[in-house]
Amino acid sequence: IKSGQMCAANFGSAFPKIWQETMSILQDQCPHKDFDEIKAIIEADMGKPFDQVFSTFEEKPIGAASIGQVHRATLADDPSKKSSSESHVSRSGEPLSW
Repeated sequence: IKSGQMCAANFGSAFPKIWQETMSILQDQCPHKDFDEIKAIIEADMGKPFDQVFSTFEEKPIGAASIGQVHRATLADDPSKKSSSESHVSRSGEPLSW
């Protein structure tokens, strides 16, 4: 995805126009990870069930990029705290950060 984004940006006029147009979707419409996969990553990383981390969690991300995506959520331990949960996943599926 990152290579496609670089192609679409065409820094230094290195790529043909057709490549730029084809890859432009990767600049603002990256595919997102399935919610079940994100849920499993969060549970593994936090070491507890998903419902103990968040009281609400929007399954559809508000944004996705080459190494992460963002979801609106409310923390279970303090409902007054709204959170934007950002999950970064490596190619192997291992969390990079949380």
